[in-house]
Amino acid sequence: MNMCKNGLTLVELIIVILIFSLFMIVIYSTLDVGFKMWKLGETRTDVESKSESFIRRMAMEIKNSNSYAIVFNEPDDANSVYHSDTPYICFETPVYNGQVAYKEDTGDILWQGFILYYAIKDLNDPNCSILYRRYVPHESSDPYYSYTSANPQMADPNSVKQWITERPPISVAGQSLTLCGKVKNVDFNYKNSLVSMKFEFEERVRGSKTSRVMVAGKGSVYKFTIETSVKPEN
Repeated sequence: MNMCKNGLTLVELIIVILIFSLFMIVIYSTLDVGFKMWKLGETRTDVESKSESFIRRMAMEIKNSNSYAIVFNEPDDANSVYHSDTPYICFETPVYNGQVAYKEDTGDILWQGFILYYAIKDLNDPNCSILYRRYVPHESSDPYYSYTSANPQMADPNSVKQWITERPPISVAGQSLTLCGKVKNVDFNYKNSLVSMKFEFEERVRGSKTSRVMVAGKGSVYKFTIETSVKPEN
């Protein structure tokens, strides 16, 4: 009596392995692309929310300033005393403890100090810069409140050029430091009493050389540009 044994031949086993491998490759590719798209969306949300919040604060502070008391790095004028290769904008602020300060007897605005925003190269990522905020009060001692500065003034250019070398800026009691990283390009302009600002942010999503997600012509990089203009009103 003959007995038949059922089983897979070597060829059939190889075919099964190949089919299973192709099936797993398709699943992995789908999951890989999905993961990268998810990371891209997460990165985009994070970059946009942080940058927009930062720039809204900057615009609000410039709005509280005076058109006479605003200076910037003037990149197109090498002969300007305010010229610098470091992008910056510096302006007077009348805000003290979150409120505009006034002189009690006359009601005039009291100017409390300078606010300076500047971008310097990130030591850990030379392709990007860090945008710093520095507050320089007119009074050098606590509580840093000025009772006498009734007229807005422009910052001294030599002082500004010294301030923009601080990394990070010197802390002043009662003033929070704000900074924003991953800044690719910064452009400040001031013309006809209107301050214009343009920021380009860049964030690396993933360093994989085999990334299938293409953003701004390069894999694994997300770029985001924001522009705004504001007019000082005090």
